Amino acid sequence: MSDEDRRTLKGLHPLLTFTLIIGLIISSVGDEIYIAVMMLQLEDLSSSGLTVALFLASQLIPAIVLAPLAGQIVDRFETSRVLIVTQLLQAVLLYGMSATQNINYLLAGAFVLGALFSISQPALFALIPDLAERSQVSTKRINAIVEFFSRSAMLIGPIIGAFLLGTLGAASALLIDAATFGISALSVLIVGIRRKPTAPEPGANFFKDSLEGLKVLNEDVLLRDLTPIYTLITFALSLIAVSEIFFVRSVLKGSPLIYGIVSALWGVGLLLGSFLAGRNEEDKRPANPITLATLNMGISLFITGFFSKLWVMIPSQVYGGTANGVINVSMVNMLHTRAPKELHGRVFSAFGALSRVALIFGYGLASLFAAQQSALIYQCAGVILILVGVYGYLRLRHLLSEGLSKAEA
Repeated sequence: MSDEDRRTLKGLHPLLTFTLIIGLIISSVGDEIYIAVMMLQLEDLSSSGLTVALFLASQLIPAIVLAPLAGQIVDRFETSRVLIVTQLLQAVLLYGMSATQNINYLLAGAFVLGALFSISQPALFALIPDLAERSQVSTKRINAIVEFFSRSAMLIGPIIGAFLLGTLGAASALLIDAATFGISALSVLIVGIRRKPTAPEPGANFFKDSLEGLKVLNEDVLLRDLTPIYTLITFALSLIAVSEIFFVRSVLKGSPLIYGIVSALWGVGLLLGSFLAGRNEEDKRPANPITLATLNMGISLFITGFFSKLWVMIPSQVYGGTANGVINVSMVNMLHTRAPKELHGRVFSAFGALSRVALIFGYGLASLFAAQQSALIYQCAGVILILVGVYGYLRLRHLLSEGLSKAEA
């Protein structure tokens, strides 16, 4: 959006922008509280790895299975109302879950919450361009702010969740979590951002329309290459997510405290990366940060596994996390700018489903080897990302040579 466009657009009062951002921060913290409390509660109630695995599945499977429906809901109905309704339903469901310690009920509730998340996340994604316009800043800057605070929530949310569980108990912790969704819904209502729905064409086929998101990812000249690149990034990082505890504890002989510090350092890098990615309003070649950051993240993981020394891992965690943060902001911004606005819900749902499939495969593969070969997994994940980053960079240069403008690449 040009400076002239910003001047002629009726802006959103800074206080309202701040109100919405605070609401989203509280909601993000609530997400992490929920995961931490449920993991600890289910482990305490069942002492079963299967129960914990089913809970983790509830965070992934609904978003994959329901992606076509979720995207349609976001694009066919007024998006802010969709977000408000899903967040209120999440609050009500958490209120109900706080009243039981029955494992089956808790798991059933978790899967329903996962289904609601599969709608609320693309709804938020679809609202960001409208928030950027009303706030008179770039979409990339808003994406960077959302990424920064969501990653901050990932750092403090589990600590708050564990504290609430230990001091107040699971029921009170889930009630507080329910309140965070209510606050977030209220902030969206107060700000009053609206995204007009797109009516289906006469005779439109629901199944065909549901696949429009995948169609955009496949037909856009850049998203066609960047989507599998990001999917492979997700796969590689899922290998690390499973292997990290074994690498720190068994290979590096680190204490639980060292593991906590090392894990937090990646989060610190994510914050730094999201900050750096949002500093420039516009990129001459917006796809380049994704490929170059992927290359650098691969290098950080490879040298961590190759040297297998704590003094190497500590700076590598910050460096790799920073690259990860740049990738996240840049990729979401590419989706916003390359995909038609009326299809944002379906595009993000399809993109998220592909990423979650990669997570499931990565978790499954790493679980077979992580305990014995964690250092090798770090090296393999690093090699994957290095190759992906080099391929992506060379591919973009090839597209430029074929006539794709620098602004597009």
